[in-house]
Amino acid sequence: MALTGNYIKYTYTEDTASITSHSVTYPSDLTESDPHYSKRGTTAWVSASVWNKSSESIDNIYLRIHNYNQFTIGSTPQDPDDDDSPLVKNNIMQITYRIYNTKTNAFEDANSHVYTDDVTFSLIGDDLTNSLTDPAYEYAYNLLKTTEGFENLTNA
Repeated sequence: MALTGNYIKYTYTEDTASITSHSVTYPSDLTESDPHYSKRGTTAWVSASVWNKSSESIDNIYLRIHNYNQFTIGSTPQDPDDDDSPLVKNNIMQITYRIYNTKTNAFEDANSHVYTDDVTFSLIGDDLTNSLTDPAYEYAYNLLKTTEGFENLTNA
């Protein structure tokens, strides 16, 4: 399995010359273990760096998943507001993909890719169940197609 079409590569760069400020109101019920406990019930101005988003379209590519890993990192209540709510697992799926100029390049030399990167997904509850009922790589390809930059790709 693979994906083909036009991939949009997004890059985020910090604008070191620009700072933005915004108002933050800290809840009054913060626990003592919270790093902002001393600020509970107050409003403060917080400064942050500005990040610029740019894009580059890479047309007519052939994309293959090189590797994927799935990890369970704990569990949380299905409904956080209900003390009797059943627990659901929190999972992470990391996908490493490679982009090739052509299908032929991908099959003749797996290391002839023109770009490679990782995407990490947080999967809660039933999402992991779905990955176990679908063929694993098919599930991973379907996750990629829901991600910004991959939405113009189709099954090859």
